[in-house]
Amino acid sequence: MFIIDQGLALGQRVTVFRPGATPDAPVTKLGEGVAVLTEAASATIHLRRAREPVKAGDSVAIQRP
Repeated sequence: MFIIDQGLALGQRVTVFRPGATPDAPVTKLGEGVAVLTEAASATIHLRRAREPVKAGDSVAIQRP
């Protein structure tokens, strides 16, 4: 979920990942992107690189400086 209220800003970098199949399983890093459009309840991310296709249910983590 990309929400300005959660601190995502235009131009900010994010890491895209897929949660593990179980709570104990590690996450899989899929790639990185940049926020190109931010709104109150959504955002558009430009993927800069990805190891595999991003699917519904994948998540992002905001990269902090």
